[in-house]
Amino acid sequence: MPAGGEQPAEPRRIRPSDGPPGFLDLYRRTKDPVFWFLRSLSNDRSLASDLQQDTFARLLEPKHWLEVRDRDPEQQMRWLLRVAHNLFLDWYRRRTRFSWEPLPEDLAALPCSAHIDRHMDDETRLMSLLRNLPLQQRAVGFLWLMGNLDTAEISEVLGIPAAAVSRHKYRIKQKAQPLFAVPGKEGQR
Repeated sequence: MPAGGEQPAEPRRIRPSDGPPGFLDLYRRTKDPVFWFLRSLSNDRSLASDLQQDTFARLLEPKHWLEVRDRDPEQQMRWLLRVAHNLFLDWYRRRTRFSWEPLPEDLAALPCSAHIDRHMDDETRLMSLLRNLPLQQRAVGFLWLMGNLDTAEISEVLGIPAAAVSRHKYRIKQKAQPLFAVPGKEGQR
C-alpha cells in the first residue's frame, strides 16, 4: 500500500469519447480492422483486444494525434496497423525472451491445410491458411488478402522491403493453391 494509506490507482481505461475531436470517428472506422489484424497475428481474442486498446492509447498521445489527424483515411489506417504490428512484435519478443513455456495444446492442435474441410467458405479457409503460416507471412497475408493492401502499402505498414513482401505473397499463393483447387480439375487451366 502506498505511503499515507492511499489506495493504488486503478488503471485508466481509455474510452473513445475521451479523445480529441475527430478521434471517435477514426476509432469507429478503424477499430474492427485493427482488431482482426491483431487477432490474425496472435490467435488470441483477449491479447488482440489488449493490443488494440494499446494501439488507440498510443494514438491519443498528442504528438501522435497531431501526426495522424490530418492524413487521409487510408494513411490513418496504415499508421494504426503499423503501430499495432509493432506492439504485437514487442509483446512477442518480451514473451519469448522471458518465457520457455510449451505451446498450449489448442495452438499445437490447429488443423494443417491438408485437413481443412473442403466445405468451408473461402474466408474461413483463408483464415485457416493464415493461422498456420509463420508470423511474418501471416502479417503479409492478412494485409494482402483481407486488408486489400498492395505491396508498397504492406511494406510501409510492416517496415520490411517490398521484395520481401513480394516473396511472402508468392509463398502464400503456393500454399493457398491446394485449398482452392476444384476437385477433378487438377492440371487444367
